[in-house]
Amino acid sequence: GEVAQPGAYSVSPSTLLSSSLYYFRGPTTRGSLRDIRLLRKGKLIGSIDFYDYLLSGNTPDDLRLQLDDIVFIPPRGKTVTIHGEINRRGIYELKESEGLTDLLQISGGVMISAYMNRAQISRIVPVDDRSELGMDRMVIDINLEAAMADNKDTELHEGDVLEIFSIEDLE
Repeated sequence: GEVAQPGAYSVSPSTLLSSSLYYFRGPTTRGSLRDIRLLRKGKLIGSIDFYDYLLSGNTPDDLRLQLDDIVFIPPRGKTVTIHGEINRRGIYELKESEGLTDLLQISGGVMISAYMNRAQISRIVPVDDRSELGMDRMVIDINLEAAMADNKDTELHEGDVLEIFSIEDLE
């Protein structure tokens, strides 16, 4: 899969799926941290979401490696960027079912200086939709407060960039 140093490794009998990442220097930048898979005799035994560990310190429901197991890291899933008045600015991988509220939680929540009435999503329009929409990219304004209170999560797309503005910029 998408690992920095692919190959066969001899590991201790006590090695867990999460700690095996150190042997092959983890995933590449194209590899998923949300779906690290353990394959045994060609069958999926389980997977872990490494974000649980990285973001909260919780050890994932880990699996012990056995002889001839394969650790497989698929390509990274939907990736979005968040910046502005957020506690952990960055580029995050989201699962298909995750949206805006999940992104806000993963990125540590909004700062006290965040302007909650307006945020902006900059989106590249998929190639197949460009002629129909007549544009290459679009900018979508959203009300963060309403979006967070809404039971229907705001959907995010691959490559979206979310900017959260500062209330201090309004003065």
